[in-house]
Order: sequence, then structure tokens, then C-alpha cells
Amino acid sequence: LSAFSRSLLPKLENHYKKPQDIEFALELGKVYIVQSRPITTKAPTEKHSQEISGTPILTGLGASPGIGVGTVKIIHSMEDLPKIKKGDVLVTTMTNPDMVVSMQKSAAIVTDEGGMTAHASIVSREMGIPAVVGTGEATSKLQEGTKITVDGSRGKIYDGEVAKAQMAEIKKAVEVSKVKLKLIVDLPEFAERAAE
Repeated sequence: LSAFSRSLLPKLENHYKKPQDIEFALELGKVYIVQSRPITTKAPTEKHSQEISGTPILTGLGASPGIGVGTVKIIHSMEDLPKIKKGDVLVTTMTNPDMVVSMQKSAAIVTDEGGMTAHASIVSREMGIPAVVGTGEATSKLQEGTKITVDGSRGKIYDGEVAKAQMAEIKKAVEVSKVKLKLIVDLPEFAERAAE
């Protein structure tokens, strides 16, 4: 599967002449592209200057650069979202679009699952929030209410406040212009003719 995505992504990016975020599905051994959209933001390629000393308690993929420090709030279901207050670290199995408002309040995002193009990764980069995804065990290993430091550039999580918060500057990768849409809302005459 990863070999497939590595071979397909350059073809799509060449076709569209822009970096792409793709989604695909597998069914009965066949791969279907369900969506390809331009990546609208990109993280800086250089690492942040702040070095963190100590041993990380958890590692994953550095999905959105920067350093976030805050209190762990573990989200098991949508009913848990009101727990998130400004400056908390949202920890969950995987994010979804219904979590975006809570994600905006967070100092950092940490997930058990996901990769560089997962929802948590893309949204965190767009909002400039440090994120580490694909830890495998954040929801079971991290303790609710404890303070942690999340290094979104290096994919490491530390116990306590071991560095100062540092947000990365997120720059646009692709200029997006507004598109004027026109819709035909009602053509009853055509509908009547088609029914005859």
C-alpha cells in the first residue's frame, strides 16, 4: 500500500502541477482514488531552533511543527470534547471534522493513529498547532490532567514542561483564488419531460 501511494502521489502532483493530499480506498484488492486536493499550507522545512533535553515518554510522527505545552485531555468520544479548554493538549485515537473547534483551542494535538496526511496532520498544519500522530498508545499511556511537552517537529512527547511553547510559521503552499459558482436550482419543465 505504501509503495502504491509513493508511486501514485508524484503522478497526481505532476498532473495537477501542485502538491496533493490524496485519499484512496481499498475494496476487494482494488485501489480507488476518492479524492485528490491541493495542499494549501506547508510547514517550514527547517527544524525549530529549540533543543529539548530529556527522554521522551512517547514518540510518533512529527506531523505539524512547533512545541506545545499543556494539560492532557483524553477524548474517547464526542461527548468528551467540552473538556478541552484553551491551552490543553487534545489526545485522541484519531481526529475528525467534528473536533475542529476543540482542536483550535488546543496547545497541541496527539493521536494514536494516522500519518502525515491524516485529518489531525492536515488541520494542525493549517492552524499552526504542533501535532504528533501515529503514537500507537497515547490514549492509554498519557495520564489525564498531567502536563506534557509536545515536539511536533521531531515527533516526541515529554513529561512535564521541559521547553517553552513555540509555534511554527505556516506559509501558503498554493495561492487559492475564489471561484464564482453558478447553479441551476429549478428546471421543472425538463423534469416533467424526462418523466414522460
